[in-house]
Amino acid sequence: IMSRSSKLVSADRCSLFTTDRKREYLLSKVASGTSRSIVLPISQGIAGHVATTGQLLNIADAYEDERFNKDVDLSTGYRTKSILCLPIIGRGEAIIGVTQMINKQGEKGVFTDNDINLMKAFNVFCGIALSNANLFDDTNTMKRRVEGLLNLAMLMSREQSLPLILEHISESAIQLINAERCTVYLMDNSKTKLSTNTSMNSNPNTTRSESNLQLQTQGQNQAQQPPPTDITTRNGIAAEVVKTKTLINIHDATKDTRYDPSEDQRTGFVTHNLLAAPIINNEDGTV
Repeated sequence: IMSRSSKLVSADRCSLFTTDRKREYLLSKVASGTSRSIVLPISQGIAGHVATTGQLLNIADAYEDERFNKDVDLSTGYRTKSILCLPIIGRGEAIIGVTQMINKQGEKGVFTDNDINLMKAFNVFCGIALSNANLFDDTNTMKRRVEGLLNLAMLMSREQSLPLILEHISESAIQLINAERCTVYLMDNSKTKLSTNTSMNSNPNTTRSESNLQLQTQGQNQAQQPPPTDITTRNGIAAEVVKTKTLINIHDATKDTRYDPSEDQRTGFVTHNLLAAPIINNEDGTV
C-alpha cells in the first residue's frame, strides 16, 4: 500500500511510523530503502513534530529545517531533500502514526497541493486499518489473559498442595505478562520475614520440580538452581510493597536504590525491570 501511495505522489521513498502505547516513540512499520527497524523519540525529527502536533509538513529542503534528524541519512548514505509528512488519525481523533513521503521526483522536486490531498485521503484509510489492527491485537491479548486466569482458577480449585498452588500462580503470571521470572514471597507468622517461591520462563521441553525448583531439560543433565533465600521486611522492593500495599513498576532495577543485586549475584540471573504487587488477605487486609 505504501509503495503504491509513493508512486501516486512520485516519491522516491516512503515511511510509515506508528506511535507506541505510551506515546514516547515512533516505530517504523514501513521504511523503504532500509531493512532495519527505525525507532525515533516522538519529540524529535520531522515525523516526531507531526506526531505531537498533528500539523502536516511539506518541506522543500530537509537540511534547511532545524527539526530534521540527519541520523538516518548518515547511517544509510541516502540524501533526503523534500519531505511530505502527514499524521494518521485513529479512533477518538488520536494521532496513531505518520506517513512520510521523501524526495519528490520531477523537475521542481517539491510536493504539490494535489499530493497533499491524495495523502490526506490515503491517511484516512491508514487510520482505519491501523485502528482495526490495534483493536484485533488488544482483543487477542485480552482473550489470552482471560483464558489464562480461568485455567489458573481451575488448577487452584483442584490443587491442595501450597507449593504447587504457588507454582501455578508463578507460571500463570509469567505467561500472562511475558515475564522471564516470577517470585512469590510469603510472609511468616512473625511478619518480619518473606520466604520465596521462584519460577523461571523456559522452553516447552523443560519441567520443574515442586520441592527444590530444579530445572531438568530433556537430553541434558539436571541443573539445580541455588535454593531460594528468605528476606526481611525491613528493606528492599518486596518490603516496600508490604509496607505500602501498593504495586511497584520499575523500568530499570539497577537505577532504583531499593533494588538489592545480591540475589542476581548469587544466582547469575540478570534483572532488568520488575513489577511487584501485594497479595492481600481479604478477611483482615494483611499482606
